[in-house]
Amino acid sequence: MPAKLERPERVYPSLKDFYAADERRIGSGEVDFGVMWGEKWPHYRVSWIEATGEVYAFEHGPSAHVVVLGYAATRNHVDEALEGWYDHCHGGVAWVEYQLQRLNEEHPSSLPRWVRG
Repeated sequence: MPAKLERPERVYPSLKDFYAADERRIGSGEVDFGVMWGEKWPHYRVSWIEATGEVYAFEHGPSAHVVVLGYAATRNHVDEALEGWYDHCHGGVAWVEYQLQRLNEEHPSSLPRWVRG
């Protein structure tokens, strides 16, 4: 797997904290890529936020934390990276993280401008 990209805060204690940390997330369009990521409980919901390009996982369980898995600047980028996602969701969110890292390494413009710096 490619090396992890160094990015801003990646883990948030709750969905409320995640949205509060960046006002661009509030009211932005989102695209869901399933709500049953993982082999066993707790499962995760994976979504892409249009305004920030973040792809995040929200735990449906006791901790209910949020993890930013990676970035895709556009809907086309995220669709390309996660093509066939349904066949991989039972294995967990590591596949999503890997796919996004691969996309960003092969196509640097797939990173949102604010992440590229």
